[in-house]
Amino acid sequence: MRISSATLALCAFAAGSVVAQTTPIATPVAAPVAQPTQVVGKPVFAPAPAPAPVVNPIPAASPVPAAAPVPAAVPVPAGPAAGGVPCGTNNGWTYAQTQAELQAAIPAGCTQLLGSIRLTGPGITDLTPLASIQSAQLSIEIANTGLQSMAGLTALRSVGEYLFIHDNPNLSNLDGMSSLTTVAGGVLVYQNPKLVSIAGLASVVNINPTNSPAYKFGISIYGNPNLPSLDGLQNLKTAGNLLDLHNNAQLKSLDKLPAAGSFAVQSITLVNLPAITSLAPLSVFTSAPNGASLNISMCDALPSLTGLNLDTVSSLNVTSNAALSDVSALANTKLTGLVNVNDNSKLCDFTGISVNSSTVVNTCGKPQQSTGAGSAAADKKKNSAATTGASAMLMAAAGVASTFFFL
Repeated sequence: MRISSATLALCAFAAGSVVAQTTPIATPVAAPVAQPTQVVGKPVFAPAPAPAPVVNPIPAASPVPAAAPVPAAVPVPAGPAAGGVPCGTNNGWTYAQTQAELQAAIPAGCTQLLGSIRLTGPGITDLTPLASIQSAQLSIEIANTGLQSMAGLTALRSVGEYLFIHDNPNLSNLDGMSSLTTVAGGVLVYQNPKLVSIAGLASVVNINPTNSPAYKFGISIYGNPNLPSLDGLQNLKTAGNLLDLHNNAQLKSLDKLPAAGSFAVQSITLVNLPAITSLAPLSVFTSAPNGASLNISMCDALPSLTGLNLDTVSSLNVTSNAALSDVSALANTKLTGLVNVNDNSKLCDFTGISVNSSTVVNTCGKPQQSTGAGSAAADKKKNSAATTGASAMLMAAAGVASTFFFL
């Protein structure tokens, strides 16, 4: 069942938000999988208008042809292919767990996927049944499959809401989506243990191109322990309402974020990124009109917040950053909500955080309590959010900008 944008409400997820003294953002739990339930068939056409009555037997011009049949109203996905052949379930979900189910759900020649599609289970190993799909009306979710790449989605140009790619144990890259340019709601790539490249997203230019506040997500890349680079995000012209990068232990830098433009976001989350040393690539990200929540935690090698360019921060969490000594980048930032600063053993100068609060704790010179490296058990706890499905995440979307998690 499709959940309307008006009812979106964010369930905590590590995916870009922060929740007080809990685990990272709740990761989606897929709804119980059913057998393929799409409605396949020809679109319903409105009846052609009746021919105009003839007045008197006066020779007239050739009879006016009946107007072309008009398809039944369907929400139009971003950038649909004109004259495409539809399949799927209008404003609903199509499900498949096996190659046979996927083949049955998508008839040959279908170019426009109505509603959303959820592909789950190790039985999904090949996306070529989707080779003719050019647009998805709503969302695409690819989870817990046997896929190694996105090969088979070469024709896909637009997704009307969200693209979820998560919990795929064999997925190593996102290659195969070279035509994809627009995702209206957000791109969420998370909990893929063997993922080493997202360069397959390089063709994507727009995420939420209309800057609609109805879509609470944006860029969410998290829980991918072997991902070394953000290469694939550099061509974005719009980026949605959220930047969430957490629990990517091998991520070396933020350098492949877009280098030009201005991206107003409601939330920035950088948690458990022990290798990053600079926030300079964040200079293109600004705060949304009502401010942006900011969570920077367990970034062990980060010495400074230089690079931040936020006018207003609606909630601030700066905790457990072992090398952080400089927060002066916040000197010109208006802090309007909760501020939590703690467990930064090298932070002795609080210039930039002009608040007097019990939640701002000077731990200069004290032993570091937490680090991004963590233990295997701690990492498992942090990533436990991945048991939530995309549907639950969509239901929880509305609260994303006002929540945050402390680790």
